[in-house]
Amino acid sequence: MLLKIFTEKMQVVGLIALLILAGLVVWRYPMLQTASIISPMGGETFLVDQTVEIRWTPGNPGIRMIELVPQSGSVITIYQTAVFAYPVPDTSGSFSFVPSARGVPPGQYHIRVYNANSSDYSVTTNPIRIALPQSPMVPVVVQSPNGGEIYTLGGPIKISWSGGKNKVWVGIAKAEYFVGGTYPLMAFITKDAVPNSFLVWDGKLCVLPTDCRPVTYWQPDGSIKVVVVSENVDGDYCTQSPDRPCNLDASNAAFTVKAAVVVTPTPVSSGQVKPSPTVIPLKPVITPPPALKSKPPPAPTSSPVPSPVSSPVPSTVRDIPSLSDEQRTPIEVKPIERRSFFGRFWEEVKGMISSLFGF
Repeated sequence: MLLKIFTEKMQVVGLIALLILAGLVVWRYPMLQTASIISPMGGETFLVDQTVEIRWTPGNPGIRMIELVPQSGSVITIYQTAVFAYPVPDTSGSFSFVPSARGVPPGQYHIRVYNANSSDYSVTTNPIRIALPQSPMVPVVVQSPNGGEIYTLGGPIKISWSGGKNKVWVGIAKAEYFVGGTYPLMAFITKDAVPNSFLVWDGKLCVLPTDCRPVTYWQPDGSIKVVVVSENVDGDYCTQSPDRPCNLDASNAAFTVKAAVVVTPTPVSSGQVKPSPTVIPLKPVITPPPALKSKPPPAPTSSPVPSPVSSPVPSTVRDIPSLSDEQRTPIEVKPIERRSFFGRFWEEVKGMISSLFGF
């Protein structure tokens, strides 16, 4: 009997203890309440050195952790009530931080606040933006090629631009990929160019450092555009951004890069005689000598011809005396002897015989 009464009393005490424990749990961690973010709601821009205040509904249940979730990359925890011990709820309703002091780089982030009594969380619908102090943007503009040009693959293709700040990235995009002022590039030629400059391109793109191929490999018709990118007001280099301006420009129209045409001679099969070139004889060209020009006769003069004047013999010339008849030597004139051919031949033979035998 006593055992039965004791058992019934213990059941009542146990039930009361369970009710008290359940009440304490509900009072300490109300399951039906959640912490909701009040501000910022998303879309705001904060500088890296600016204080950012995050506010949520104060009171129970409170929060235990705040995270910044980037569009890509690792999540950054900026606030946590406890690390190893059981988390202590923060019911204050606000927390302030400076992005640069918490190691938060420029970028876009969603704010995520965790409830203290569960794994539930509240997150902003739109991201906030953490940015560097803005500086004036120097627009970069493509100068050449600007559309309609035709180049040969491997030949020098000069790409020039004006403007830009700090550095200029130069890339190639397919002409049909233009969407809303942004360009998904095929590949960059360089990311180390300087403002107001140019480069000479050979028509090859390196998708990977070990994979460089002619641009016609990816774009067979060779119809492409040049895209140049430089630093924007946030100090970023972007080609696609729906919520901030990118400092980029492209060729006004497509230009063409074509493969070089190689002419292969037709091979001569065995047994086939290669035709020899036709030789056309040249006719001699005879140029007649120029006609001789006759001198015109001298014009007659009407003035009388002066009479010759005897000039005196100089004193150095002596008079040559004339020879007398006795002093003159008579000259004998012999008649010319005419001989026949045989006579002359016989005389030559006799002369040879006499010279040989001495008579």
